[in-house]
Amino acid sequence: MMKRKLIIHILLCCFLPEIAAQNSIRLDEHPKYGNVLDYVRVKRYRPADSSFVDTTFSRNIYFSVYGASEIPHLRDITSYRSFSPGVGFQIGKQWDKFNSLRLSFSYMKGRQQAGNGMMIHNRMDFKADYLFDVTSYLMGYRPERIGSIHTVAGLGLTYVPDGVHRYEPHFQTGLHFRYHAGDHLYLFAEPLMMLYPSADNVTPMRNSLLAWSPRLEVGASYNFTPHSVSLNPYRNQSWMDQVFVQGGAGATFMATALKGNASPAKGGTAFLNLGKWYGVLGGRVGLFTQAWHNDQVSYDRVYGYAGGRAEALLNLNRLFRPSVIQPRLEANAFFGWEMGVVGYRGNAYYADRFNWFHGPSLGGNLIYYVTPQVGLMLEGRYHRPMFDRTLSNGIEQRFTQKNMSIALGLEIRRRDTDFYDLKNEYRRLFRPYWFTELAGGLTEGIQALTPSVVCDNIGGSGRLAFGRAFTPSSALRFSVGTNKLKTTDYGTAYPFHLSLDYQLDLLNVLIGYKPDRRIDFDLLAGFNYLHNAVHDADVLGGNLGLQTGVRLNRHFDLYLKPMLRLYPRKAFEGAKQIASWNAIADLHLGLRYRFEEFNGTFGDSKRKDFADGMFVRMAAGVNKMAPTEISGPGGTANISLGKWFNFLGLRLSGFATYTFDDHSYIQLPERQKEHTQYVGARLEGMLALADFWKTEEVPTVDVNLIGGWVTGVARNNSPYNLGNITGMNGYAFSTQVK
Repeated sequence: MMKRKLIIHILLCCFLPEIAAQNSIRLDEHPKYGNVLDYVRVKRYRPADSSFVDTTFSRNIYFSVYGASEIPHLRDITSYRSFSPGVGFQIGKQWDKFNSLRLSFSYMKGRQQAGNGMMIHNRMDFKADYLFDVTSYLMGYRPERIGSIHTVAGLGLTYVPDGVHRYEPHFQTGLHFRYHAGDHLYLFAEPLMMLYPSADNVTPMRNSLLAWSPRLEVGASYNFTPHSVSLNPYRNQSWMDQVFVQGGAGATFMATALKGNASPAKGGTAFLNLGKWYGVLGGRVGLFTQAWHNDQVSYDRVYGYAGGRAEALLNLNRLFRPSVIQPRLEANAFFGWEMGVVGYRGNAYYADRFNWFHGPSLGGNLIYYVTPQVGLMLEGRYHRPMFDRTLSNGIEQRFTQKNMSIALGLEIRRRDTDFYDLKNEYRRLFRPYWFTELAGGLTEGIQALTPSVVCDNIGGSGRLAFGRAFTPSSALRFSVGTNKLKTTDYGTAYPFHLSLDYQLDLLNVLIGYKPDRRIDFDLLAGFNYLHNAVHDADVLGGNLGLQTGVRLNRHFDLYLKPMLRLYPRKAFEGAKQIASWNAIADLHLGLRYRFEEFNGTFGDSKRKDFADGMFVRMAAGVNKMAPTEISGPGGTANISLGKWFNFLGLRLSGFATYTFDDHSYIQLPERQKEHTQYVGARLEGMLALADFWKTEEVPTVDVNLIGGWVTGVARNNSPYNLGNITGMNGYAFSTQVK
């Protein structure tokens, strides 16, 4: 038995190399990258089966530019902390799979400090660093890897042109985080600890002192040797790939309260984010709100935050396990900046009021994907908002909070799905359609955001819209509306506004089109024109909003839409602005009606061409002003271009009218013969009563109800009036029988 085993082992040792040689192509198709942790296979603590082929001296040389920031700390009674900015460049070379050397030069700006020494002056810094690629050492050398981590250690010399002791040696150590952004381009962030043995160059104790200075360098490198990027699992077929929407809610509390020395305030938080990934890095913007309450009289009883944030994202799965294309559980880190409005009340030491806040925010989240595109999210966050508080005596005081929050949420992401294959299904399942919307709600002029008028400044608003959905994800709408705005200077205004918006259906984009989906979530962006007669303002601005809707039946949707309108100059006289922008916020609840398609007959027929249902109409007739006893007949003519969509239609008309009027003035003894001319345009909606009752064919007789908006110019000519041309606008209602 032992002899048989021995013979088998000998035969295997003889034939296995020959088998491997005959199947070398097959083995090369599945390379095994070295892994130092796999001690059984590698047999020594150095990967043996991944090769470094760029051994020529001229290859893998790179050039970098970067920005730096340093905060020096001096171990003495004159210790100081001062932020020093700087810029620099590097030149380096990778020698083998793990080792690199580089030379750096930077210029650091000095700042005024409490102590006298080197860091107060402008200075030039020269350093030489050794970098060790930890990621390649642990996971095998792969030049196409997206992200990697390196250790840094080196020596340097600082030259101070204006210092007493002009030269200061130092050494540094830290980490180098690298992101492979292109064939030649790398982005990096490098936190370092700079150690200066004798940083204070004036006092006799300088040889016994030690300055330790945290430094952060962020920049970009250009490698003259190209290396392709391993982005196949995250290829961007269109700009919407890897786009995501997130929403969530949770709890928030003060971090300092955990130590027992701050307000135990706690409350809730909610947020909504929109973002995109590209490989290991991503970004997102979002809106959030928080509300706190506590029962201790010695602290603020109520806190409220509302604002927005912008954040950079790091995909930890993609960084450390790039071979896993679509993980079921994903971990991400993020860092960003927040700003908005904070309100507080209930503290006897501070006045109740609203203030602007801003500050950094960082944290991480875990996402478990129930389906490839929909995931459950747990997110933890640290906030550091800074704002001014007003003491009871009127003095402003800067205040900084340290807050923490944890939230549960939902993410919808267009993740690893080839949406191009669905285009044929789109053509078969989706047909473009027209729609109209009617909405009402609330309006807030944010620029009048002062403590005394927040509630009083809220007014009602209304909007009528008409649009068309061209694709499952894209629609265009035109809307007209008005709203009630109260201001501190001129009272109430009712500005008139026109808007043109592009609507992006995020659910259809991210998880595919489904005709039977009952919920919509849309992003809105566009332009608007506002006319405010009270403040004599005509301004052009932008729209940005969200819309979520529920399909009620075949024709009707119920939706809720928050919208922000921004203007580069004053739309009305108020108190405050958002930076240099004027803003008006709307919240509308409305109904959308989806038209049946139309091909020249009404009922349930399908549209064959865009021009079906279009018409041109020309008319002329008699016009008479009311009251009849003081006016004579005049003439009118118009031309219209319109389209019927179903039992509803839309038309745009140009018209001219000439009238006669006998008018009595107190200042004049006799009645005056006046001649008034109007020239303008009408935008009107139409309702066909016959088709409203679902007539299957074109009726012989039809009655249409028409109403809309009229605008143009008017001229009145009489001995008392000067015949000036003025603008006019108003409403028009009519009926026609066909």
